[in-house]
Amino acid sequence: MTAGKEVGRLLLLAAPIIFGNLSGVAIQFTDAVMVAQIGTSAFAAVGLAGHVGAVVFLFCSGFAQAIGVRVAQVAGANPDDRGTLCSSLWQGIWLILATSVPLSLALFGIEAIFVATGQPAEVSAIATSYIQVFLFSIPLMVLFVGLGATATALARPVLLMAVSIAAIGINFLGNYALIFGNWGAPRLGAEGAALASIVSAGFQVAAMLILFSLDRKLARLHLWRGLCLPRRHELSVMFKSGLPIGLILLAEVLFFSATAFLAGRYGTANLAGHQVAIQIVTLTLMIALGLGQATTVRVANAYGRGDNAGVRRSGLVGAVLTTAIMTVIAAVLLGYARSVAEVFMQPSGQATVFAASFIVIAALFQVADGVQTVLVAALRAINDSRVPLAFAIVSYWVVGMGTILVLAWKTQLEGLGIWIGMASALFVLAILLFGRFWLGVRHKA
Repeated sequence: MTAGKEVGRLLLLAAPIIFGNLSGVAIQFTDAVMVAQIGTSAFAAVGLAGHVGAVVFLFCSGFAQAIGVRVAQVAGANPDDRGTLCSSLWQGIWLILATSVPLSLALFGIEAIFVATGQPAEVSAIATSYIQVFLFSIPLMVLFVGLGATATALARPVLLMAVSIAAIGINFLGNYALIFGNWGAPRLGAEGAALASIVSAGFQVAAMLILFSLDRKLARLHLWRGLCLPRRHELSVMFKSGLPIGLILLAEVLFFSATAFLAGRYGTANLAGHQVAIQIVTLTLMIALGLGQATTVRVANAYGRGDNAGVRRSGLVGAVLTTAIMTVIAAVLLGYARSVAEVFMQPSGQATVFAASFIVIAALFQVADGVQTVLVAALRAINDSRVPLAFAIVSYWVVGMGTILVLAWKTQLEGLGIWIGMASALFVLAILLFGRFWLGVRHKA
């Protein structure tokens, strides 16, 4: 297969995944915009709480993503092996529940961390009340990731997209009623947004389970007929596969969550500006994430059938295509940083000034972020996650945090120094991962 055909197949698979990812972020975006109407403190608090919830969500998502990798490898080797496909999905579901439920419940005691890290009192109080409701949505969201990864691995990403788009409307209506007290509902403020998240996440899981029974291709797995109890050996294999994936995500989310806490030390306006820039980066990253998820399927299919040339081609095409797309997005953000910031904040506010300056740095670093996202996805597809985990720890916590501690604390850059440090971590990680993939697949070939 030529590189041109690979680009076409990758885009065909990635397009609905990207729309599905953007739909998921649209829910977060809707929450941010609607909560911002309450006030700057509420906006900053929900963003801060979101970082904390993301720690549990992304770590547990490692096990959910492992399901997709396993299913794609089995489908590449023997697409008619329905027993193994169904068993892999069920063992992944049990593992998700065993990890996400207790870890989510542990967030009930999060207020002590907000206080210990010196967050503003009002922000800390709102963030605590928000996360203590929001935590019940986390296991549901992780289950949706696992079900969606399976559907994607079986070339049915359009179903994931459809469910995600429908969830936007459900979340918006829930926010409108519960945040502001419309239609006779109680006015719950930030807690209303958290409650709406539970409803929309529950809808997503229920819809995917129904589609696994109704869709012609997914129904071939006989999900309910193939229901099996947890099996120690298969759970162990899935755990060993998902743990390094989860730890990579954990190293990343803890790093970015730490930057939010550091930004909070410079005041509410600085933290709000930081959250605006994070929202923008998260939105653009969904494109790279979609390309990465598609690359995982393409690489895992090739790996499953023993096609080393196909592994290399799919991985490199994904990386190059992502670089090109993210560079175009960077150019747009550089030209309209202030206008983008004003979507969230009052044009004359200090938070808007901070947000605009942070978006300029974010425009550059999201190119590296996109590339590393695709490369770690490609390596994941060939069961190579341990070395990328070491790369992630060094890049985020040695290079990135070291740069932040120097620039943010030892100079007058403050919040801007935080963003320069984040950018340095991502560029180093992208370079290391590219070297790992290039040399790894070249050696196997």
